[in-house]
Amino acid sequence: MRALSSPNSRWSTEALEGVPNNSRLQRPVSMIQRNKACPPPPMPHEVLINILTFAPRHAIASSALTSRDWYYAAKLVLYETLDLRTLQPKRVELLVTLLAYRHDLADLVRSLECHTWPDFFPPSSNLDGAHTAHPSFSPALTGVFTIAFQNMNSITSLVLPSFDHTFLRHHSAFGLKKFTILSHTMTSNEIIQLFAWLDGQANITHLAFPNLLDSNSIPFESLAIRKNSLSPKPTLTNYSNTYSASTPALVSLLSQSYPTSPFNSVNLLPVLTTLVATPSVVNHLTANRLVAISRPLQHVTLNINNTLYMGLRPLFLLTPLYGITTLVLKFSNTVDRRTVVKVLYAGAVLATPSATTSSSSETSDSVVASSSKALLQNLELVLSDLSIGIDQFYKAISASISRYQGLVSLSCSLAPDFLTTLASQEPPVFSDCETTVIDMWTKHCPSLQAVTLFRSYGRNA
Repeated sequence: MRALSSPNSRWSTEALEGVPNNSRLQRPVSMIQRNKACPPPPMPHEVLINILTFAPRHAIASSALTSRDWYYAAKLVLYETLDLRTLQPKRVELLVTLLAYRHDLADLVRSLECHTWPDFFPPSSNLDGAHTAHPSFSPALTGVFTIAFQNMNSITSLVLPSFDHTFLRHHSAFGLKKFTILSHTMTSNEIIQLFAWLDGQANITHLAFPNLLDSNSIPFESLAIRKNSLSPKPTLTNYSNTYSASTPALVSLLSQSYPTSPFNSVNLLPVLTTLVATPSVVNHLTANRLVAISRPLQHVTLNINNTLYMGLRPLFLLTPLYGITTLVLKFSNTVDRRTVVKVLYAGAVLATPSATTSSSSETSDSVVASSSKALLQNLELVLSDLSIGIDQFYKAISASISRYQGLVSLSCSLAPDFLTTLASQEPPVFSDCETTVIDMWTKHCPSLQAVTLFRSYGRNA
């Protein structure tokens, strides 16, 4: 037998001639070099922004050091929405100082929420429910904050604790869309100054005064005079039945010429769709009926704390709102059952297919609404407490529900502050009485599809 021998060394050497000895070591190195030459594609800017919106603020600030793309995304997320409640007083001072000198950062702000004025604001500004414990007034920081606010040219949403004419008067060039004032009270002069400033804000669609309450007596001079409307010039007889005022003062006022009022401007809130206010503010905005009809108003919330004896005229108040689809009525604990009944009865005018002029003195100057206007579809009733009684409240609804033609949903709820006292109650269920009430409402209002009561989460009618 012949034994197998290894290949000829000469032939094996010739086969490897011209091939580097370290080729096997260089192959993985070349692969690594190719991978370095083709880095992964960068993450889209929109994806980075969406990721950072779910991160805490301190993590967003840290992520800005990752790369240039992360820096621009983090900067946009950090400054797009500023809520001063989340910052310590010292950081608020640093922030407003930075925005006063950095126009590029101030241009990134889209939403500013200031629920209480900073400590360095004048003490008189920290009143009316927005009081800080130990205000330390600083004119320099107040001016810096005002300059920082002036630099926010791209802001679209603004929340302020109260109206400050000095703070707002120099800023009128941005496209503000949502404006909220948290004041509990406002004087007539403040209201006029505020709406004179709003006359230049043509893009506002949402205006809210969620905490505002009317005074116990409605002064005649605080209400807008209906100039340039379709109604005739008001006389002493017409307005003496509408507003409570002393006869000498009323005669003196009517004998004077009409003052220039921002509420007669055709440029005042022309695209307003949502309004949260008191009856007196609504009376202001509906002073000029031609302007009121032209607004695309859809959602209205009324904070009612006065009664019929204090000058509230429900039909006079609600008739100019014809065309809205959602009405929220918030009754305070000072409102009696008779006022609630009258307000609910007057609200039915918003659900009537064709508005007609009433012979009552309250609506003698009302405008016949256009047939193209939508009817009321959603009605929400909010009580601050149960002093009026649930049964009495249900009876008030039953007396007028048949007049709400086309109503789709009806909600009865309690104010959030009062709900905390009911937290220990059992899970809400429908009682036999409530079931009977709902059946009666759906019988008198066939279009009703959903009902929510105090002790229920909701039910399809």
